[in-house]
Amino acid sequence: MIVVTAAAACSGRPGAGTEDEPPRCAEIRPGASPLRRMTRFEYNNTIRDLLGDDSAPADAFVIEEEALGFNNQAAALGVTSLLAEQLMKASEKIAERAARDPERLLEGCDPAVQGPEACADELIARFGKRAFRRPLTPLESERFARLFAWGNDEHGFSTGVELVIQGMLQSPHFLYRVELGMPDPAGDGVVPLSDHEIASRLS
Repeated sequence: MIVVTAAAACSGRPGAGTEDEPPRCAEIRPGASPLRRMTRFEYNNTIRDLLGDDSAPADAFVIEEEALGFNNQAAALGVTSLLAEQLMKASEKIAERAARDPERLLEGCDPAVQGPEACADELIARFGKRAFRRPLTPLESERFARLFAWGNDEHGFSTGVELVIQGMLQSPHFLYRVELGMPDPAGDGVVPLSDHEIASRLS
């Protein structure tokens, strides 16, 4: 899939670009937009902003490879089996620490008053929107609600919350900057970015 990312290149005949004859712009030819994974630096900052966790867990991850002098190019940010294991273990420890302070996570929702399912649904919607950098789809919300329900039924409310956070932190929608674009194509295989995707790029 291709998204609109490139600016038009302007050119013209010799002398063009003056007040009498402004330059002409070439046809826009947007390039491909591959999925790009977070760098270790971005991961640490995101975990800090999401949960107030400043333990810098990504410092223990394998170092990113560089491509053309940069360490944030999609082509160089693959996921090896070692990194996948490190991401999984990091999400487990982060979620465990976060679940120790349920009042901060729930932001005023009391499971004893509103009910565990209602508080979990509110957490899923609010935390999911920040973690995925967009609102969750109904199907995603339902999946995380089922994950919470299993943990809550088996081991209690705190475990249900912990599993939800683990699941979100291991999701490709958290680890990658996913750009699917708008549903209406702007051209041959070209789609414009959504508002949330644009905001994610700018951030």
